[in-house]
Amino acid sequence: LQVPGALRRVSRFEPSGLAWMPSLGRYLVVSDDTGHKDTTEHRPWLFVMDRHGRIDAKPLVVQGAKRFNDLESISRDKHGRVFVLASQAYSKKGKRKRSRQRLFQLQVAKSGIVATAQQTLAEKLDGAGASTLSALGLRSTRQLNIEAMTASKTAGLLLGLKAPVDRQGRALLWKM
Repeated sequence: LQVPGALRRVSRFEPSGLAWMPSLGRYLVVSDDTGHKDTTEHRPWLFVMDRHGRIDAKPLVVQGAKRFNDLESISRDKHGRVFVLASQAYSKKGKRKRSRQRLFQLQVAKSGIVATAQQTLAEKLDGAGASTLSALGLRSTRQLNIEAMTASKTAGLLLGLKAPVDRQGRALLWKM
C-alpha cells in the first residue's frame, strides 16, 4: 500500500478491511484506529484506495457517525449498503466503550457517505439473556472479539469471531 505523508500527518492508518465500491471504482478501507491520540482520535473516517494500492491523502468523513474505534471489517451487500463493524472487544486497558461495539450501516452517495443505521452489538447481546448467549457459544460477551464480516448473497451478514472459539479450537461463524 502506498500511504501518502499528508494522510499520515492527519491519521494513523492500520488497515483492517476493504470493500470494492463499483459506484466509486475504488476500494473503501477501514482502519483499526483513525486520527491521532489527544487530537483527532477515533474520527469517523474511511479511507479510499485505487486498484494499484494508492491511498487517497484525505479520509472520507462518515456523516451521522460520531466516532470509529477498532473497526475490523467492512462489507457491501447486493443492495449497495455498506456495513462496518468494530471488534466488540475490550481494550488492553480492560475497557469496552460503546464506540468499540458499533455495527454501522452506511449509504454511499455522490454527496458522501452517511450512516443510516447503527447498533451497539455487544451491549444488545448482553441484554439478550443467558439462553441467547449460550446459543451463540458465549457465556458472556467479555471474551467476544469479532475479526471479520462479509455480506452473503443468501445468508445476510456473516461474522467471523476471533474469540471465543469452539471446543475444538475452531473459529465461530455467526449468521445475522
